[in-house]
Amino acid sequence: MRQDILQELLKIVEDKYNVNVTQCKNQPQTEYFQKYISWRFYFDLIEEEILEAKKELKKDNSVYLEDELSDILWNYLSLLHCLEEEWYISKQQVLERCLKKFSERTEWIEAWVLWNKIKSQQKRELLDEHNKKYN
Repeated sequence: MRQDILQELLKIVEDKYNVNVTQCKNQPQTEYFQKYISWRFYFDLIEEEILEAKKELKKDNSVYLEDELSDILWNYLSLLHCLEEEWYISKQQVLERCLKKFSERTEWIEAWVLWNKIKSQQKRELLDEHNKKYN
């Protein structure tokens, strides 16, 4: 698998977001474009796309299932971008957290460490980080 696919997708998401912002500023159809720069819209859209993907989950239907799964990925990346634009999160931090979290959780397979122990440790680390940042 190409390693740069995620970065390419994130760039396209950013470009589309910027076009939508420009459209909101310059066009009378502001309401139409406004939804595409709202994280609320993407949360709802992800739920809808998951239901559509479930409908396509059947044998000999990979083309349609993959298409729906790509919609979920697109909308998730769009959600991340909108949340970052409104200063809720950092996309980079989300990706780094994901990598850390799941690489640690899969290490138990080799080290025979209990998964629940790792998960509990991660929850403590999140609480510590949260308290340091917001208290």
